[in-house]
Amino acid sequence: MERRLIGRNLSGCRLRVEEDGTVRDLRTGLAMTGPFRRKLILGLCTLFAGPYPIGRDDRIRALSDADLGRFLAEVFAGTVRAGAED
Repeated sequence: MERRLIGRNLSGCRLRVEEDGTVRDLRTGLAMTGPFRRKLILGLCTLFAGPYPIGRDDRIRALSDADLGRFLAEVFAGTVRAGAED
């Protein structure tokens, strides 16, 4: 798939899932208690973010595959270090 812009960027959203499963917006304090509130919260936190790019990037895929291969080699060799996920 070629690269294109879609949807709205959620990176500006600050949400917390509470112990009872309630999703709460940390900026407004509002809980997502139904469709209207969910749309309101997501609309406010994405208002200025705009769309985000998606699509295939062969260079990034190759880097990701290499990183995963190194990690799995360490796992199966039993040499994974604490904090290796950084």
